[in-house]
Amino acid sequence: KYHVVNINNIIPLWKTAHVLRIPLLAYHCIEWIKADLQTTNAFDIMYETNEYAAMETIRSISLQKIANNFRQCEKDWFLKLGLEPLKNVLENVSSMHPQKVSDIALHYIQHVAKEYLETVFVQLSDCIRQVRSKDALYLYVLSVKFGVDSTSNMCRSVINKNYHQLNHDDLNAIEDDAVRCALSFNYETATRDSMLQMDANTVVDIFELVNRDFQVDELKRCSFIVNYLKHTNNETKESVFLKLAKYINQIDSKDALYLYGLSVKF
Repeated sequence: KYHVVNINNIIPLWKTAHVLRIPLLAYHCIEWIKADLQTTNAFDIMYETNEYAAMETIRSISLQKIANNFRQCEKDWFLKLGLEPLKNVLENVSSMHPQKVSDIALHYIQHVAKEYLETVFVQLSDCIRQVRSKDALYLYVLSVKFGVDSTSNMCRSVINKNYHQLNHDDLNAIEDDAVRCALSFNYETATRDSMLQMDANTVVDIFELVNRDFQVDELKRCSFIVNYLKHTNNETKESVFLKLAKYINQIDSKDALYLYGLSVKF
């Protein structure tokens, strides 16, 4: 009878109907899930049926239930889904709930095992359409590491506009010193101080990255170059000046005479 079916036995009943070829029992299972399945239980159904190809109908109904009630779903519920079912749900609702879809995709990425991180990130990056300031550095690190240009471009835009709202703990996850310096050059005195110890070629590499990916503060760059030149010994000052002079596009009045003297001399 139909009333025998409930959330606790629908999976074993369906399996029984499938193995023993009892179409009426299978019909009762489908009718129950169409009429009585709750959103929270739909995630459990998806999880339990993930490995059974024969349960595609039940999975499809469960996915639709989740999509229809997406607004009420908690982020942790989606951790029960496999990658493909998750993508199906998120792609179906992304145009209506872009920020929540992005948040869920990020939450899923943050909870995946390390050995699957690249696969999951690359697959879900298309679902990330809006980036919150606090998440921008984390996503930027992954997008650079795994070569997802669309996400890194989106993250750079957020980073450039909202640097002080970022989660600065994520800066340490950037393995490339040049990228880390380019990203924080405008805002961190400690970054500029550390660059005084670098060779001129490394400084040039950082400025190239700043020009390409980040919005540089021209006056801060000019002041840094002046400071760098003052820390450079006389034997190499000419070659260093010639390398760095092309990055001086605005000059602070307090630095004008010093730079004028070098430009005339060299």
